[in-house]
Amino acid sequence: MKKLWLMGLLFCAGVVCAQTKTHKVTITNDKKPIFQLTTTGRTEVTPFGDKTVVQTPEMFLHIWIQKEGASVTGTIARVASVITNDVEEFKAKKQHQVKLGQLQGTLISGSGVEADDGDDGTAEVVVFKVGGRVVVACIHGERMGKAEHKAMLKTLSTARPVKPSL
Repeated sequence: MKKLWLMGLLFCAGVVCAQTKTHKVTITNDKKPIFQLTTTGRTEVTPFGDKTVVQTPEMFLHIWIQKEGASVTGTIARVASVITNDVEEFKAKKQHQVKLGQLQGTLISGSGVEADDGDDGTAEVVVFKVGGRVVVACIHGERMGKAEHKAMLKTLSTARPVKPSL
């Protein structure tokens, strides 16, 4: 019995370790590394044309790198057009500044229509600048919880520019 209990304890410890493993994720644009994020737990990174999706057990984070020279203010003004392939008819309801580690961002919360199935949904979008580029990061869904919001902000707080190689 004692041996069985010890094996169970070791299994649980292994599961906790596997879930708390961190991963460095490099976000690229035109095959050039722009910035890195650190995620916790199982992480999948999938580039889709002009965006990258970072999936963890807590969130699907959609990331778009804006063209060189884009401004944060200009990007905020057209954020609905940036996320339209995921959230159609996005209407911002709240906007406020957020601290992302060493960076400053603007969090925009609103509603729209899920592009994949036409259902009503909500979205949270963060616009910030890292590595000289403006970034739009978005989570969205029909029902989003506080855990997804917290995971997004925690992950974005780890954003660091990739130093160009010489």
